[in-house]
Amino acid sequence: MGRFPKGVVRIGAAVGLAGAIALGVALPAEAAAASNAYGVKAELLAGAVRVAPTPLSTYPNGSDLHTVTVDLGALGKVQVLNASTTGDNTAGTSTAKASVAKVRLLLTPLVNPANSGVKPAAAAQVRDQAAAIKADAITATCQANGGSVQGDANLVNVALGNTVLDAHPGPNSEVGIPGVLSVKLNEQIRHDGVLDVNAVHIRLLSGVGGDLILGHAECGPNAPEEGSPIVTPGFLGGLGVLVLAGVGGFFIRRRRTAAV
Repeated sequence: MGRFPKGVVRIGAAVGLAGAIALGVALPAEAAAASNAYGVKAELLAGAVRVAPTPLSTYPNGSDLHTVTVDLGALGKVQVLNASTTGDNTAGTSTAKASVAKVRLLLTPLVNPANSGVKPAAAAQVRDQAAAIKADAITATCQANGGSVQGDANLVNVALGNTVLDAHPGPNSEVGIPGVLSVKLNEQIRHDGVLDVNAVHIRLLSGVGGDLILGHAECGPNAPEEGSPIVTPGFLGGLGVLVLAGVGGFFIRRRRTAAV
């Protein structure tokens, strides 16, 4: 097989480089949008009660999911759980929303001295002040627009024991029994451009511990990322001109050389 003349090789290399440069210019930046949401998550009684995030919606993909009932063993049940996520990579936006309704949960099983490791005096405090949590609706939301991320929580007729909780708690509000039981409302955690919102986050602070989240929404980071190459008609036309000019120049040079 014959070899290409050096001039053709050089022209081809130059055309390839020019095309790569032009193609690089045609690489737009996109924003990678992300979010997730779930109604409930639990790790209680030394693992005796364990519930993975349910229902779990995530973006990319995005979905609107529903679960009728989740059983939390001795604590009771939560019902009518919803989770939804949306996003737009081009606009750099994402949203997340999670809600739980008909919450009727006993908290006394968490501090039963027989299996919790909680001292009797502390258990008595929980029975007197926070025996149960009840709610008609608990909702967490999150919205991200580029680098701006914000979230909120909404509580409808939520009561801890005999105490009715604020319907619109400020970020990271906290009630409960110090050193024994923490109940955070509208918990907001920011990290690396991400915002986590937990509408209600219950933690057992003594004994074997425990963790229960009702209503979780997370969004971000919506950071720019390199998009896919876009080959436009104008790019193809320009590349064609480069090829014709390069090859034409080669043959002109050959004729001049031959004439000499």
